[in-house]
Amino acid sequence: MNTNINDILVEWAYRVKDGKPNPKSIGDRIVLESVLKDFGWNIIQRDELLKNLTEIAPTDMVSNPNPKGRAKKVQYQYAKQWMDDNPDAETSDDFKKDVGQEKADDSEAETQSQEVDRSKFDKKQKIYKDAPNARTQAEGLESLNAGNLDYVNEYQNEA
Repeated sequence: MNTNINDILVEWAYRVKDGKPNPKSIGDRIVLESVLKDFGWNIIQRDELLKNLTEIAPTDMVSNPNPKGRAKKVQYQYAKQWMDDNPDAETSDDFKKDVGQEKADDSEAETQSQEVDRSKFDKKQKIYKDAPNARTQAEGLESLNAGNLDYVNEYQNEA
């Protein structure tokens, strides 16, 4: 297991889209988990690190959750107390962004699942000429679902 933080940060930065890892971004945290897995970290260690990244310290300054509050920024412990005292109150949008209750950017919207058109899975597509004798997509999926992982090797060898 590689625990050199510089190696991990360099690899994480290399794999994210803009080269600047953002621990608040769900997509970037998924990339970090993949990096940690590649570096030999087990699931418990990866989970602990990711929890620590998303945790807010009590003395961290965040936007005031009270939209009518005088102070623009308050300590997280005060904000948490205010939310506990006012459970039905609507918190400010800035506070939601600060604590990750709202998406910080629109780039994460890309990760939402979309319906896949499977009507052509049983036909060979002429645009993919890298493996002309390979199975159709439907045959490949059926083979993978049956537990035959050799299908991937066969395709790669043919391509």
